[in-house]
Amino acid sequence: MVRIWERYEIVEGNTNWVSFFEIKYEYDGYKVDLYHHTCTCKLWMVSGIPCVHGQVAINSMHKNLIEFISPWFRKDKLIPTYMENALLVGGSNMWQRTNFIKPLPPLVRRMPGRPKRAKVPRTIRYGRCQEIRHNKSSC
Repeated sequence: MVRIWERYEIVEGNTNWVSFFEIKYEYDGYKVDLYHHTCTCKLWMVSGIPCVHGQVAINSMHKNLIEFISPWFRKDKLIPTYMENALLVGGSNMWQRTNFIKPLPPLVRRMPGRPKRAKVPRTIRYGRCQEIRHNKSSC
């Protein structure tokens, strides 16, 4: 079984504490900065969790991945977030009435392309005896 890190190649950087790495995957190259926790794919900056390219750089330095996760995901930050109870919000019948008009649904517009014809159900009759759902073999 091939691990995902084996498919990536480290072009620049060494095992000393160097902040910048260039990670190459097939024809794409990504710059990873371990000091600022950034990558050119922008996934690490958006999510706060190291992207695959960051994980390859961290793994090459034999560092712990947990050290590079954003502090907002740590237990000491999450516990105060959920410490207090959330207050319930009343239903729409308890909302304050306003003089604004109610929102309307979006306008129905004709979709591009040829319109589909509605299929009209037909009753099949055999020509000789005129019975419904009847054909030559069952007559």
